Amino acid sequence: MVHADDVDLLAEDDTELQLLIDQVHASSEDYGLKINTNKSKVLVFEKGGGRSPTIAVGTSVLECVGLHEFVYLGSLITGDSDCSAEIS
Repeated sequence: MVHADDVDLLAEDDTELQLLIDQVHASSEDYGLKINTNKSKVLVFEKGGGRSPTIAVGTSVLECVGLHEFVYLGSLITGDSDCSAEIS
């Protein structure tokens, strides 16, 4: 069994992000890999925040998380782009 882990995709807008997700999904399937939609999340960095875009992998819509804060690889990431805090 093959695993890939911790892939970050950055985009300027919802349409660009969906295109990137679609490309990764299609390429993954070509190699027999699946994206775990239960562990995949969308985080929006935007002044004012409050938006929750609908981004999907195939027919599964990804959860839009922590417009205020989100723990990623042991660091607290906040919606205002602060990632200085380390969680142990």
